[in-house]
Amino acid sequence: MQIMSDQSFTVLVFMSALITALVTPLLAMVVKPARRLVFYKRRTIAWPQPDSEFRILACVHMPRDVPALLTLLDVASPSDHSPVAVQALHLIEFAGRSSALLLINASAPSSSFEHSTHGRSQVELQFKHISHAFMAYEENVLGVTARTLAAVSPYVTMHDDVTAAAEDRHAALILLPFHKHRSVDGGLEVFHPAIQPLNQNIQRFSPCTVGILVDRGLGGVPGAGCRVAALFFGGRDDREAVALATRMVYNPAIDLTVLRFVQKGGGSFMGTEFDALKERKADDACLREFLDRANSMSVGGGGGGAGVEYRERGVFNASEMVAQIQEVEALGKDLFVVGKVPGLPALTAGMAEWSECPELGPIGDLLASRDFQTMASVLVVQSYARPSAGAISGELGYGGDGVPGAGRPPRPDHVRRNSIGTGNWS
Repeated sequence: MQIMSDQSFTVLVFMSALITALVTPLLAMVVKPARRLVFYKRRTIAWPQPDSEFRILACVHMPRDVPALLTLLDVASPSDHSPVAVQALHLIEFAGRSSALLLINASAPSSSFEHSTHGRSQVELQFKHISHAFMAYEENVLGVTARTLAAVSPYVTMHDDVTAAAEDRHAALILLPFHKHRSVDGGLEVFHPAIQPLNQNIQRFSPCTVGILVDRGLGGVPGAGCRVAALFFGGRDDREAVALATRMVYNPAIDLTVLRFVQKGGGSFMGTEFDALKERKADDACLREFLDRANSMSVGGGGGGAGVEYRERGVFNASEMVAQIQEVEALGKDLFVVGKVPGLPALTAGMAEWSECPELGPIGDLLASRDFQTMASVLVVQSYARPSAGAISGELGYGGDGVPGAGRPPRPDHVRRNSIGTGNWS
């Protein structure tokens, strides 16, 4: 006795295969597994205790990214009194599997690939070069601990792996290479188009401050000098940029210029007058902390502060702003440090219309463009934003956990001109 006809059986088998093929990807798209919540305090560069450990997650796509990242670690001024813990994360694209693989230190990812032997050996070699470079840096620089991992996943989901690694490591800063590399003619050419949306997704979901590095040949000998300019327009992101500059005053090999822009004619932050007042207080507290640290290092003989200069410039419009930046660039700077979202939107309102890379913000995009004609590298900082609405009042401008207390405007007579530069004001 035949229970089911051949035609019915064929239909059932076909429907079963079709449902299996459709349900799995649909569930993967709709149902997101619950992320393990990781609680830790320091999620920003700024921190009231300068001697606390500064944890960095440095993402690497290929060995050529390493020298510039090591130079940034030098800029962070690691020492026994202010240690830096860095975890290098080698990001490896893998299109054949949706789940990520994390491989630690010298464990080469040979078994993780279904590519050719040549492809495996090439990736293994890159991973070893990256791992050995950070190990050598740890051995030669005091106050640094380094660890190397490899993350193998598709670029579409790689941001989940990066943010999870940052949370697990309790990182305060994620460093990301830009999606363009320096070309032979001195310009920038796209290395991999998928890296740009990856960086944007990391900025969106990051549990801490994020820095994107536009490298124009920043890498050099560890411990060698570096000429840095930090541009300050106000706002949360710029305060994080100055917080990094505050760490630089401890390094006598760094020549540092902090340039603050003030808009003439009453330009201010967006929002209510009360919010603008809180932002101004936060900005003043941030800059006062920078000047106090620089002065204390100079007076106390701490070895820093000899090449630190603070300037303040009033500008009416974007053209005057660009002229001031070009004046600083003419000093031969190797690195610009800027915030992603400047605190003076009236100055940069029209710049967003022709911005090519929104993840850099208007100022970072300007400095990275061919039109600006600079050979300096650019670090664009996006501060971690607390979910709470009262974050600014609690942090006073230092991103997540800054120095408490009401801010007072920094005064030029507090800048020691013989040790902190000229301190020009206008």
